[in-house]
Amino acid sequence: VAYLEIDNEKATFKLVSEEVKDQEGKVTLLWTIDGMGDYPFSSSAVDNIARVAGRVYLTKEIAQDVTDFSPYGLDKPTAVLRVVMKDGTQHEIKFGKEIPSGYYDYVTVDQTGRVCTIASSTGDKIRSTLLDLLDKTSVIVLEANKLQKLEFNRAKDQLHLVSDIKLVGEVGSGTEYLDFTITEPVRRSGTSESLSKLVNESVAASVSQFVEIDPKDLALYGLDQPAYLFNLSSADKSVRLMIGSQADGSSYYAMTDQVPAVFTVAASSFTTIDMKVTEMLDRFVALESIWAVEKIEADILGTRFVTEIQMEKSQTADDETVVFTLDGENAKIFSEKDKSLYNQFYQSIIGILIDNLDTEANPENTKDARIVFHIREDKDNNIPAHTKIVEFARRDDYTYYVFIDGIYTGYYIDGEKAFTSTRINSEGVLVSYKMMRYAMDHAVDGVFNTQEGYQLD
Repeated sequence: VAYLEIDNEKATFKLVSEEVKDQEGKVTLLWTIDGMGDYPFSSSAVDNIARVAGRVYLTKEIAQDVTDFSPYGLDKPTAVLRVVMKDGTQHEIKFGKEIPSGYYDYVTVDQTGRVCTIASSTGDKIRSTLLDLLDKTSVIVLEANKLQKLEFNRAKDQLHLVSDIKLVGEVGSGTEYLDFTITEPVRRSGTSESLSKLVNESVAASVSQFVEIDPKDLALYGLDQPAYLFNLSSADKSVRLMIGSQADGSSYYAMTDQVPAVFTVAASSFTTIDMKVTEMLDRFVALESIWAVEKIEADILGTRFVTEIQMEKSQTADDETVVFTLDGENAKIFSEKDKSLYNQFYQSIIGILIDNLDTEANPENTKDARIVFHIREDKDNNIPAHTKIVEFARRDDYTYYVFIDGIYTGYYIDGEKAFTSTRINSEGVLVSYKMMRYAMDHAVDGVFNTQEGYQLD
């Protein structure tokens, strides 16, 4: 066989072959679509069509010497397979309609006048379109644990997120995870759980159906200005995934730079693309381990305090040599249930959360509130002792811009939640400070009965 020609209602293309040898020297034919070698067609799907030419099994002869082929749908065949031999001769197999009882199609070969039947599955192969032959597994071909960078754009809120990615741990250990360092729109550690799910869903994007090869108008699919855009990079490969408008209630149109075709993906396979940006990043403004901090100086809306800590990494709050002081007084106070009240106070300081981003702002640092962390030397990681200065500038009646070491961070906090909240177990720093002072003043032998409550001004 020199080549095969397929001509059906939706496509016309030619299959050509090349002899290849395997490691054992065995020669096989590799079939490809002529003139479209750069397109990622499924080799198995193309081979299945080629095999039809060599194994046409006519199951039953229906009629001979036929001159009127219309009753069989062969006057206007649904598909034609031409087998061109190397000596120039050719054979033509025409596929008609399905027989009334189903499962078989009418066919005729060359000009024999014979009408036979053939398995409908064989006819379906010859009726394949180029879309049917595209390899559905070729649209991404990336492994999440090999990713080094993520860029994610979302049109509806103009989000542009860029993050470096690093695999921590050994693949297959069960404890490995992806570590994300966000560089845009702010510089923060990323939330591993949320962003891992985002990249896993993107690299696992599965084709439901191919729609159009070499689309001339991407706007028809919302892909001229994608609703979502991923740029995924590993050490040796980058893939661009675009998600456009909804194809129907359960799928989106999509396209990658690996396959020049529009396809659909199930909307249910993308559960994280609409999550809030604050769910993507570490929301703690200054999450410092208690044993790493030597002293904290605070000036919050006119209230000032100083707290000092003497504690090793291996210690707990009730260890004898641990020292907590607040405004120079002993703050190593426990509840009637033997819980460290100082730990709760400390948690209110380091538990201040980012409320949202405002990267377009260029605010003045009015220093309406200020928390200075004095961080101990970390010999294990070769980090010298240093200070971290966290300052808050009023944005409006409810929120405050955040500055760290004099630089605007691009985000703000909710002032009530951070400073003045009276919600139980979610007290703001100022309320927590008053509670700590009250417990210190009313403790007996280092124990304060919280069930008696706090009498705060």
